[in-house]
Formats: sequence, C-alpha cells, structure tokens
Amino acid sequence: AALERKRRVQLPKDYRAFLLQVGNGGAGPGYGLAPLAVLLGGRRPPLHKSFPYSTELAVELMRARAATDKDDRFLPEAAYQGMVELCDLGCSTSACLVLTGEQAGTIWFTGEFGWYPEFEIVAGEARQHSFVSWYEAWLADALAVFASSCSGPR
Repeated sequence: AALERKRRVQLPKDYRAFLLQVGNGGAGPGYGLAPLAVLLGGRRPPLHKSFPYSTELAVELMRARAATDKDDRFLPEAAYQGMVELCDLGCSTSACLVLTGEQAGTIWFTGEFGWYPEFEIVAGEARQHSFVSWYEAWLADALAVFASSCSGPR
C-alpha cells in the first residue's frame, strides 16, 4: 500500500492478493516474476499515467493474432506508461501488467515484434488474461511438463 501511494497507482486486486498470499516475485514465466520493489522502483514513463491502448484496440489485435499468429504492427513507446514489466520472457519479449486506463488488470506482451494483449481462445472467442488467469495458465503448463518428465522409468 505504501508503494502504491508513493507511485500514485493502485495494483489490480488479483495481483495484490497474489503478492500478499503467494509471494513477491519468484517462480513464473520466462526468467520468473520480478519483485514488486523492482517493478515500481524508479520507472519512467510514469506509472500513474493512463495506459494508452483501448479495449477496442486489444480486441482488434487479438483477432489479428488469432487469425495469423502474428501482428506486424508496432505500437509506440508511449505504451510503457501505466504498466509494469512482470517478467522477462527472453528473446527481447516481456510480459507486462497494465495498471491504469481501460486495460487495467490485463496482461500485454511487448518485444521487438510490437505490443499485443495476452489472450486465450475460449469457445471460439478471444479472452484477455488477467494476472491470475495468465499465471494459472503458465502454472498448468509448467506442471504438465514436470509431470511428463516424472512419468518415465525410475
């Protein structure tokens, strides 16, 4: 709460609950989740300014990616306002949590190939990930890999 007041942002409820009940950084996609102090410390552009991309744009990008599995559009640097990089996924790609604006609470990926919302296809529709749905999807995949590596002869 003190960091939120100092940085003039409010963390999404599911992420705040994760920090309080599960942990502050550690196991996660890519090279793991960064601790909160790293996420909120000394960042520019400002965290309290509104994330500039709309839900309408997110839907458009999800449809484009679902149809072609790529989107060649690059969205401008201004997008770095109002969000934090949760983790480095490698190959110049990061998973980011939006803190402000219409997209607050959603996960976006950024990297050399541009910006796009993280989503899954459910019943033929693209659904954006919140922090918890994104983390749970990663955890399910990680556990499946672990289980398959443990099922061989001992």
